[in-house]
Amino acid sequence: MATINTEVQEIQQDQNVIDQLGGTDDETVIQRRDRIINGVKLKLTKVNKDRAENQRRTEQIQSELSSCLAKVK
Repeated sequence: MATINTEVQEIQQDQNVIDQLGGTDDETVIQRRDRIINGVKLKLTKVNKDRAENQRRTEQIQSELSSCLAKVK
């Protein structure tokens, strides 16, 4: 979970930079902004995959615990 939180913080920082670089006609700045946007897209994809995996693991653990509790009763 710490990794996801770190990624989200990085995405927020990147978003701040993207906002600062907006509204310019300078080609170099536009290219830098586009690279940051592409990086944010990759980070968002990773965060979504990590969250889905964490959810799957949580559901699996809950299922195993329910099975154990059912056997004990």
